[in-house]
Amino acid sequence: MATKAVHLELVSDLTSSAFLAALRRMAARRGAPRHIYCDNGTNFVGASRVLEQNIKELKENISDPEFLTELTTYRSKQMEAVDI
Repeated sequence: MATKAVHLELVSDLTSSAFLAALRRMAARRGAPRHIYCDNGTNFVGASRVLEQNIKELKENISDPEFLTELTTYRSKQMEAVDI
């Protein structure tokens, strides 16, 4: 089963800074998105450069991921339920 959602944010204009501000508000309320799908609007293209830089900085601060062993399926179900 899959669950999908749409989050709408009202912005004052179609600039990259307005898009980034709306994205920050959405992430503060809902958590950081895993995927962002958008058209090739100039506001999104301009914001993508800023987002790429932010993602690089985040990756530098994230520790190495932990992988569970195959025999601990009960623990992996707990991790999936929390979605870590």
